[in-house]
Amino acid sequence: MVMYFSPHILQVLAEEEPKYDSNGQVIVKPENNTWETIGVCRCDDDNTQELKSDNGDMYMSHYHIVYEGRGLKEGSNIRCLFGETVKAEGIARNPKSCNYFNYSEVWI
Repeated sequence: MVMYFSPHILQVLAEEEPKYDSNGQVIVKPENNTWETIGVCRCDDDNTQELKSDNGDMYMSHYHIVYEGRGLKEGSNIRCLFGETVKAEGIARNPKSCNYFNYSEVWI
């Protein structure tokens, strides 16, 4: 299935795991985190939506993103690109997979 109106690109921050020695001390703290492209998306301004998480925390979402591709983990750092500029960036909240078109949605 192809998403017809998808002017943006969704990326997730791929963080490297730190390496530990036999005593549990960090040997190398990774600093080369890269942005991994998930796919095309549509990112809409959504300043009026108040969301409630599973543990009862309330927060305001600033952007609603609908994308085609794999699901994201809650708390992942994500961003939407419009050309070379960053349209939105934040922490993934309430990621959901839709049933029919293999679309997913997330709020930041």
